[in-house]
Amino acid sequence: MTERDGFSARNGMHAAYWAKEKSVFLFGGQDSENSVVFDDMWVFKDNCLKQVDTKHDEQTPAVRNSHTMISTKDKAFIFGGANENGPLNDLWEFDFESQKYKRVKLSGVEMPSIEMHSSHLYKEKYMLVIGGRALAPGGK
Repeated sequence: MTERDGFSARNGMHAAYWAKEKSVFLFGGQDSENSVVFDDMWVFKDNCLKQVDTKHDEQTPAVRNSHTMISTKDKAFIFGGANENGPLNDLWEFDFESQKYKRVKLSGVEMPSIEMHSSHLYKEKYMLVIGGRALAPGGK
């Protein structure tokens, strides 16, 4: 994509499809030429690209690129990626209906900070994270 209506060219963004509304949601990414990392959400529907207004949300994901995003029936999940501080290990839920974010607290084993990985929806309820470049817990 090229710059259009405020959406600037970028790499390392990720997308999720919402079947109910036949919409594609795009999150984050990086403009490598200008060293800018994004935290914006866009929706593409009916040949129209619009920015999702999340500036009033209490919690939103940090800027990031090289993350992954998967979709379920009514939600998207954003995991990992990197920004100017290095790789990330946070998980965010985005509700397609309300267009609000919620940080998901992980229990059990701490996930490594990771970027450039793949994620897939498994058995309609698990997020399978595979590969990537990681920074292990404790910075190693």
